[in-house]
Amino acid sequence: MAKADVLTLLDLFAGTRSDTAALATSTTVSAYYDDVIAEHGLLREGLMTAEFVAVTAGDATYAFPADAVRVLAWIYDAVELRPTTRRSLEAYDEAWRSRPGDPRAYTTQDEDARTVRVVPVPAVTGDAIGVATPFVDIFPNGNLAAIYTSGAEDHPQWDELWITLDVLGREFSRDSDHVDLEFATAAMQLATVVRILVGYPVPAKDGKA
Repeated sequence: MAKADVLTLLDLFAGTRSDTAALATSTTVSAYYDDVIAEHGLLREGLMTAEFVAVTAGDATYAFPADAVRVLAWIYDAVELRPTTRRSLEAYDEAWRSRPGDPRAYTTQDEDARTVRVVPVPAVTGDAIGVATPFVDIFPNGNLAAIYTSGAEDHPQWDELWITLDVLGREFSRDSDHVDLEFATAAMQLATVVRILVGYPVPAKDGKA
């Protein structure tokens, strides 16, 4: 389901509580939706997907997919790379930043927030990726694949109700002309119940699932 579907459902639930324009047109409601999707992606693998990342010979750093929230694994030539640290790499090989070969590890230390460095540095450029996806048996030789939680606006249909309730709870608890703390509390409680019913863990008090 798409973001627009959740916002439509949100207006149906809000009813006459929205004093003027429909809540779906509110920039805060849209922002709250984005927050819920991002938080969900950080805590759970429910919104997981994968994408090929084209490899160029001599290039060791690669950007995360645009809609990635948290990358769960990096794969090169169908082999999962192991995460490592700069200290471990330097202890193993002082020339690790320039040593060519088939990548077998990766690090995000000292890289930009949404960039990964693979080790060794790829010695060959990967085959053309084409229309294949990481979920089929065709893996274009010499390329990376990222498995990650997604911040895309599409989400499973069974997540629509609890996302809507969560957004409603946030919207009606903020200071506005339609603030309603009782309604907001009820919406957040129902969001938690529905979230558990569809298979997600009980949120911990520190906000971690």
